[in-house]
Amino acid sequence: MMPAFKWALFAGSLLGFIWLPVRLGRWLWFLVLYFLGLNLLFLLPSHGWVPAGNLWVFLLLSHGPWVAVLADLLFQGRLAKVFADMPYRQILLFEAARLMGLHFLLSARDGEVPLEFAAEACLGETITALAALILFFVAKKPGSSFRMALLVWNTYGIASLGALQYKVYQSNPFLSPARYSREIFQYMTDYPQGWLTFFWMPLAFAGHLVIFYKIFRDRVIASRQALSLP
Repeated sequence: MMPAFKWALFAGSLLGFIWLPVRLGRWLWFLVLYFLGLNLLFLLPSHGWVPAGNLWVFLLLSHGPWVAVLADLLFQGRLAKVFADMPYRQILLFEAARLMGLHFLLSARDGEVPLEFAAEACLGETITALAALILFFVAKKPGSSFRMALLVWNTYGIASLGALQYKVYQSNPFLSPARYSREIFQYMTDYPQGWLTFFWMPLAFAGHLVIFYKIFRDRVIASRQALSLP
């Protein structure tokens, strides 16, 4: 019988795909193809493809997507125009899929990952996801208080995600400064948990960057409008 933590991860991933912002249009197909490509690599007979010993491949897969989004935002590319018109609610709903972080506690119960790591990861992801759901419903009537709450939530969410990624990075046994249990790295690069490291976490990070971009853009537009008033 398949462990409960894998069922939780499958269910969370399904919600994540359902809640991806529909305004991404054709870019959704690129994400789907990227996800399918990861699965193909995971399922190859030689499972040693996982970039445990290749730092550059590991960094490319685990950070490439959000770095590409950041570059697009900075240089006002095609995606930046899409994100500018995208409602906050669509991004918040996608971030709510991080409820799949509950699987960490289930995996700790099964002895797959250290409890201290699982508890911290589960708490951070669950708080971020539940707060995203609350903001999703509040966003129907956005005001100054909503924007402040959004900024606080976004800062917390990206910090929590960054701490999680840092522990995965520092648990890599092929890095000299490795400090955390190697079980963490083994767990986060195994199948299907590798989805988190190489797909969902980079996308969640990109979602936070987009929200920062939209908050900054909205303030700039509001300031220009205020200056244009007689």
